Amino acid sequence: NNNNNNNNNNNSSTDDETDPLAVYRNKSNRRDQVFSAISGDGGIKVTACTVRNAVNDLMIQHTMTELPTDALGRTLICGLLMANGIQDEQVVQITMNADGPLRGIVGIASGKGELRGYVGTPQLANDISLKDAVGQGMVQIVKNHPDWPRPYNGITSIRHG
Repeated sequence: NNNNNNNNNNNSSTDDETDPLAVYRNKSNRRDQVFSAISGDGGIKVTACTVRNAVNDLMIQHTMTELPTDALGRTLICGLLMANGIQDEQVVQITMNADGPLRGIVGIASGKGELRGYVGTPQLANDISLKDAVGQGMVQIVKNHPDWPRPYNGITSIRHG
């Protein structure tokens, strides 16, 4: 009896076998990070990041399949890299309005490194390419701060999904 009770209280293999998202859970509890380096003369800045845990958490919270998760993850990486080094209160928002089955993507990154985002269709089969899932449309990037009278705004067409 003790062995059965211990197995029932343990959230290991039994839960993992019945939970299709268990493979994406952050078992090692490693934190996502952003790294930056500037050359000695200040002419070059390099930024790299890891967002696996944040993207996995979004996948689980929004019950997304892999293709929408990939699209949102890429959008959040872009936002995080753009937001690196800005003031904590500033935010960068990337909005993709397109005609593909994803029905749009929104990714928001703050100067604090906080990430938020969503896709229009969180459940989408992996039988199409990311380019076809996004489709044709426009991407808008907005950089804002609560104290600014108006945000910086840029819009361009989506070329390659």
